[in-house]
Amino acid sequence: MNKIKNTLLLALILLAGSASAQELPMPSPTSTLTQRIGLTDISITYSRPSMKGRMIWGDLVPMDKIWRTGANKATKISFSNDVKILEKPVAAGEYSVFTIPADGIWTLILNSDLELWGTGDYDSLKDVLRVELPVDVNPMQAETMTFYFDNLSSDGGVLYLTWAELRIPIVISTNDHEIAMKNIEKAIAENEKNDYGPYINAANYLNGKGMSKQAIEYAEKGVNLSDYWYAHWSLAKIYGDAQKWDDAVASANMAKSKGMETYKEKGRDFSPYEKDIDKKIAQWKADKKAKK
Repeated sequence: MNKIKNTLLLALILLAGSASAQELPMPSPTSTLTQRIGLTDISITYSRPSMKGRMIWGDLVPMDKIWRTGANKATKISFSNDVKILEKPVAAGEYSVFTIPADGIWTLILNSDLELWGTGDYDSLKDVLRVELPVDVNPMQAETMTFYFDNLSSDGGVLYLTWAELRIPIVISTNDHEIAMKNIEKAIAENEKNDYGPYINAANYLNGKGMSKQAIEYAEKGVNLSDYWYAHWSLAKIYGDAQKWDDAVASANMAKSKGMETYKEKGRDFSPYEKDIDKKIAQWKADKKAKK
């Protein structure tokens, strides 16, 4: 009799263990969104509820009350470097995400507690950020709650939260220029083979930041290290952006000559690049004429 009881008990234990290990579809599946802005990696992990015919704002999601901003475990966001959200600083790290929905304006909250499930144990003393966000009201935005990035640049972007008819923009800016400058210095200091690449890469970056004088200096060093056509072409475009049109045209012609020669030796077609170069040369000549 005891043997039968023990067998039944073991069977129940195994059944319970098997049930707890089951992997089944979730009504609000988990999603992770990752985006690099500048040199900063941003990742957000959240569970995505769907409308399923339900009224969302003021019903499924109460207004003027703290919301976990998703389903299941609290949403998390991480930053690999320091950032600003609506110009308020946020240190590199990982945070839970909460919001307080309201008519016309929402409150975004980042909290240091990463183990929250819902809002039951939420502690405002662990908040690291509170900012107010505008709300865009449009026709149907998304059946399923969605985060996505848009309006990206090298130093910022917008993380949008959208569900039903609402879209909430979260403006994020990075300050990676100091890191980039250190990376430039390091790459050049370690450039034992005197490769032109670190100088041209630095020049293109600095030119994009409007630092044309420094960009020209680095690009000219790159050309002095290599007669490769791309080095001349990079210098030409930087000259052009600095409105040094005669220098731009001269460097572009040199790039075209070197490129045609190199590609001919390798049996490759340089004509697509040649067309781009000729187009730029014509533009610079027109810009110079218009400036007079």
